[in-house]
Amino acid sequence: MSLIIKVALPLPVHELFTYSIPEETSVKGLPGRRVLVPLGKRTMTGIIISEETEKPKFEIKPVYEILDEKPVFSSHLLELADWISQYYFCSYGEALKAGLPTGMSPKSLMRIHILKFPNEKELADIKKK
Repeated sequence: MSLIIKVALPLPVHELFTYSIPEETSVKGLPGRRVLVPLGKRTMTGIIISEETEKPKFEIKPVYEILDEKPVFSSHLLELADWISQYYFCSYGEALKAGLPTGMSPKSLMRIHILKFPNEKELADIKKK
């Protein structure tokens, strides 16, 4: 059984997105942490808003990665961002993104696989370039 979470994404959409975290990833204090999640063909950075107790009736995608060891937003800041989103008619995710310092939102996830280990001559050529 996996843990179900609600995530706010920095999109002009007034809804929270539902994702799952594997049960073996036992993490406490999830609300306020950043996560990498799939959304269509993209990978986005979102903020965990809450943990859910009921599993929805639709398919839930898992998060790629939890980016923070401790919450970036306290419960008070989450409430403030919610108020800001209602007052200024923006989404919850956009209000949270505005509260983050520049550079704290990774744009994409890159995976690198080594297909062939270079020999000494190839390493020397790479160093020259």
